Amino acid sequence: MIVALYDALMQVAPTLVVTLNRAVAVSMADGPLAALDIADALADAPALKKLPRAA
Repeated sequence: MIVALYDALMQVAPTLVVTLNRAVAVSMADGPLAALDIADALADAPALKKLPRAA
């Protein structure tokens, strides 16, 4: 159900944070491999490159 809510939220606010949070929900529902597919798709997202990184 949480994944479905994130799917609905993605229709309204398809942001990087929503997508990453959806990946966490998918991981909890369907396992980590399903979530890795979502996270891997974001690897080249321009918004991801703007986030600060821990050293």
